[in-house]
Amino acid sequence: VRFIPEKPLKTGHNITAAFSVRLYLVLLCIALGLYRPAVAQNDTKDIAELQRIAKDSVESNPRLSAELAAKAYELSQEKGQQRDAAISLNIQGAALHNAGKLDDAVAVLRKGINITNGMFALKDQHKNLLVNLGLVYENRGEYKEALRQYEAALVASIELRDTLSIGNCYHNMGVLSLHMNNNELARKYFLEAVNMYTAIHDAAHISGGYFAIGGVYFRDRKYQEALVYMLRGQRMSDTIQSTKGDAVGNMNIALCYQELGKTDSAIIYYKKAEQTFDKLNTSTNKILLYINMGTVYDESDQYAKAIESYKLALKLANELHYPMGISFAYGNMAETYEKMGNYKDAMKYLQLHLQIKDTLLNKEKMEALEEMEAKYKTKELDDRNKLLQNENDLQKLRLRNKDLFIYSGFGAALLILVIGIQVVRQNRLKAARQKLELEQKQLQAQMNPHFIFNCLNSIQQFILQNDRANANKYLADFALLMRQTLDNSKDGTISLQREIDYLNNYLSFEHMRHEDKFIYTIKCDTSINSHTVEIPSMIIQPFVENAIKHGLCNREGDGGELNIRFYTKGDALFCDVEDNGIGIKEATRLKEGNFITHKSRGLELTRQRLALASKTKGDDYTISVVDKSANGAAAGTIVTIKFPLYA
Repeated sequence: VRFIPEKPLKTGHNITAAFSVRLYLVLLCIALGLYRPAVAQNDTKDIAELQRIAKDSVESNPRLSAELAAKAYELSQEKGQQRDAAISLNIQGAALHNAGKLDDAVAVLRKGINITNGMFALKDQHKNLLVNLGLVYENRGEYKEALRQYEAALVASIELRDTLSIGNCYHNMGVLSLHMNNNELARKYFLEAVNMYTAIHDAAHISGGYFAIGGVYFRDRKYQEALVYMLRGQRMSDTIQSTKGDAVGNMNIALCYQELGKTDSAIIYYKKAEQTFDKLNTSTNKILLYINMGTVYDESDQYAKAIESYKLALKLANELHYPMGISFAYGNMAETYEKMGNYKDAMKYLQLHLQIKDTLLNKEKMEALEEMEAKYKTKELDDRNKLLQNENDLQKLRLRNKDLFIYSGFGAALLILVIGIQVVRQNRLKAARQKLELEQKQLQAQMNPHFIFNCLNSIQQFILQNDRANANKYLADFALLMRQTLDNSKDGTISLQREIDYLNNYLSFEHMRHEDKFIYTIKCDTSINSHTVEIPSMIIQPFVENAIKHGLCNREGDGGELNIRFYTKGDALFCDVEDNGIGIKEATRLKEGNFITHKSRGLELTRQRLALASKTKGDDYTISVVDKSANGAAAGTIVTIKFPLYA
């Protein structure tokens, strides 16, 4: 719900009772020269016309919409028309939101909220402003603040008995819960929204609500339940003949059938979606449609049709300049050609896929790094100019003033202050740049080619053994692991739950690669809310990898154990990575005996990142490594990482 249009204020007029009184007052004001009806009417029309054009331009031309809404607001303020002022600010805030000026949108919407706050006559506009403010905070990733605005809008909607707005508030809160990875809460909010829409027989919103509930079940991998709600949503969409809704709905239904293994039904609904998409403007949804169709053909061994679908997706992705779609198409084509035994084309498209994926991975990091370096160089130049200017000022003071000692001392103090400020700024910029470089190096260390090709070789073994179930499972897990690595690398901090999910996926691969040489557990104290606690991304995996590579893999026989525990002490979060491998001393001796001089880049980069975080944030990040022993013999290693507890 991007923009909730205002509802006209319902008023009644007792014409017979009030007509004579009104006529008398109007005639009296005209006689005294205090009433000019034509001018007042024109002012009202001007404001209404500006608002109408601004509202119509919110999506298509948000910059123009914001300018017109600002003019309407100024006119409303001049005439003391508070309702029109609130409406204008609401339109302006929505336009600024669409233009990507989120900070300006917050300021404008809060101004409108201050106008309408506590005024029941403007309660409907107050509610609209709160909803739009919640959307802005949601886009900024400030989910707790967004939830506060939605809850306030819900209270206002209930007071107004506005059933549609109540449903919209519940729907927005459901979407917000999905962002916070709370699927169960999202499902409850979407159900509440559907109940509201059903009460007013709003088929379009009911359809959207059913699709949203189905999407939550799909995320939980409850595909049968997801299909039930998707079909309900599609039936409602058919009643209102929504072309775009039909296309997306059919594609979602096809995905459910595909996950349930009903490939024939999946293909039927993909074909329906394709026919509907042909009536619409080309979009990225159609690219995903062809890729999904290709996977269905691939799973049913119709490799030629799968390649044909991937090529259609590739063509559209190139036309729309959608690199992610190009990457998906290349990757899937490589897998299908490998199944066909065409290893030459498989290698060709795999290389293209990896090349584009590396470009996508590095582009964002490099752009941020280049921007930081440009700012740093600009600051250096500004610093030099300021220093030169200060020196010139000091020289002028010496020539113009007789009291050389006083003014020289003043200038020197000012110069020292300026230099000190600039030095502090430069140190902060250097620290930020160093952090970006370390994060990029850590990502490269985690996604090293050796690990990637080992995983691909393991999957290839399943394919050669005709073990399609395991091949598909581990291929999906491998894709998820790569996606998790890319997603986590974009954020400086991630939730503890995301880190646990990532470690689970990574360890399942290592467990497969090393042929059950060890077992592993990941435990988190029930007192810890893993969805809200934040830790630095890409920190724990290097220690887990080190325990497997140097501790457990060098252990004689089976029976290896790797235990990861998360717990709290005081105001700190601790993570223990414990193994029963050969221990640090024996691992070091083996490396020296094999003339191995390579130092683990992942561990070293992790230590540097934590040291930098401790220095720049003033928080206590520590790492301790302890060798275990039993009866005088090495019994493994415990690595303990301490984080400040953020929630």
